[in-house]
Amino acid sequence: MADWDTKEVILHLLENKRQRKILMDLYENRIPFNKLKKKSNIKSSTTLVRDLKFFDTIGLLVNVFERTEEGSYSYYELNHFGKRVAQIIIELEQEVDKKIREIAA
Repeated sequence: MADWDTKEVILHLLENKRQRKILMDLYENRIPFNKLKKKSNIKSSTTLVRDLKFFDTIGLLVNVFERTEEGSYSYYELNHFGKRVAQIIIELEQEVDKKIREIAA
């Protein structure tokens, strides 16, 4: 996982909305590049390539290539670590929302 520890990964993703959106999109399902680009609302392929390379470097995802009778295709999906990081981020965001509601009450 490069030189990042789990806490650094989570804190980074909490601060980076675009990458957090990509992570959450991948948490829902495996997605081909073009669909991920559209779903994540990213205009530049270069930006998405850079973000996916970052995710790969820190050990969050895999790029799967498959051949079927219809042809070949690839998609991205979170590995076990990536899914756990996404779950932790979801839990943290829910807890923050809960605390904000308590303060406002």
